[in-house]
Amino acid sequence: MKHTRIIVLAAFLGTAAVNSTAQSIIAGGFCGAEAPGGSNLTWYLYSDSTLRIHGSGDMENYASLNPEYKRPWDDYWDKIKTIVIGDSVTSIGDWAFQYYRNVISVTIPSSVISIGGSAFADCTNLDSVTIPNGVTSIRMATFWNCTKLTSITIPESVININYNAFRYCYGLTTVTIPESVINIEANAFANCINLTRITVRAVVPPVLGLPSTPYSVTAFYNVPDTIPIYIPCGSIPAYQADTGWSYFSNFIEEFADTTFLFDTICQGETYNKYGFNVSDSGIHKQNQQNIYGCDSLVCLELVVNPTYFTQISDSIYIGNSYDFHGKQLTEDGIYYDTLSTINGCDSIIELTLTVIGVGIKQLIIDNGQWRIESYEIYNTVGQLIFSQPPPFGGNEGGLSYKSLQSLETLPTGTYIIRITTSNGIITRKIVKQ
Repeated sequence: MKHTRIIVLAAFLGTAAVNSTAQSIIAGGFCGAEAPGGSNLTWYLYSDSTLRIHGSGDMENYASLNPEYKRPWDDYWDKIKTIVIGDSVTSIGDWAFQYYRNVISVTIPSSVISIGGSAFADCTNLDSVTIPNGVTSIRMATFWNCTKLTSITIPESVININYNAFRYCYGLTTVTIPESVINIEANAFANCINLTRITVRAVVPPVLGLPSTPYSVTAFYNVPDTIPIYIPCGSIPAYQADTGWSYFSNFIEEFADTTFLFDTICQGETYNKYGFNVSDSGIHKQNQQNIYGCDSLVCLELVVNPTYFTQISDSIYIGNSYDFHGKQLTEDGIYYDTLSTINGCDSIIELTLTVIGVGIKQLIIDNGQWRIESYEIYNTVGQLIFSQPPPFGGNEGGLSYKSLQSLETLPTGTYIIRITTSNGIITRKIVKQ
């Protein structure tokens, strides 16, 4: 495969290709893996010694010793100090920047899910790299002989750390291996002679590259066997029994399981599970001891749902009833009912009920002993709106419900009823609901 180096001017590229700091472009071209010509990715070297990769998709793989796969920026290797990978780039190619010994910093976005073998090998001035979460393997010799690399962040997405991945990284003093890593191949950290601490988050020891002769090709070849290895609580027997890890003699139990909880309570309640005694929304932490006597952290995210107290006042007229959530109320009083909200918390309703006026049924009771001769109904300004003259068909037993049909058909309001009975005239103020 033949690559044509393209040198361009900023005026030709337009404003989209110009660095935001207004640096001039020294050179540029294509570096993508997709046909035709790898045009899905472009590279530009700026006058501030920054190499930027733009575009979307995978970078091409290279081989530093094979002219057919010569890297397009090789003519400028001594000018490149900073590498910035664009936000939509998904891979960094094999041998992409091997032997670029003037590079001091690399920015890798979260879009990158693959970093090629030997991609940064022998970048002896590179001192810090953050591997994005999404990369599953640290490939063979990716950071081989990065002698100034003092810190490396290995994300929880990584499963495999391959052969020679960090070999001869003399500057490394501490390494943290996440729980996700299940396999560390031979010589992955070989000759990292200045390591003073290794932290392994996994309860089950990751599989190490096994030695053909004692410790000659183990993952930690030539690493001092007395440095502390910090491991989860209760896992010392597993590490001591493991063929590869038994090389080390100083295991320290530091990490215990962390339990994450989400729960809810109602306002006024207290959450008292798992040793908690809290009643406020928020994140709460509780240290407990596990079966090995080590701290076990419980993180609780608690939501306190509100309860509701609603007060209402209402009234009915004598002889009527009030439907209070299925209960028929006919007397003055304060009544309570408890409902449940969608969150399962109480909603309390307080009803103050007042019985007022003279109702139709009461009117019947008052006059049940007398024969009604006739009655008239007036509105509140004295206008006669209905009259019922005698006779009532010989009824002598009191006012029947049928006789009060005129009252039942009245509109809601206040009225005066004048009743002529066998015992005299009775006047009543009635309220029709």
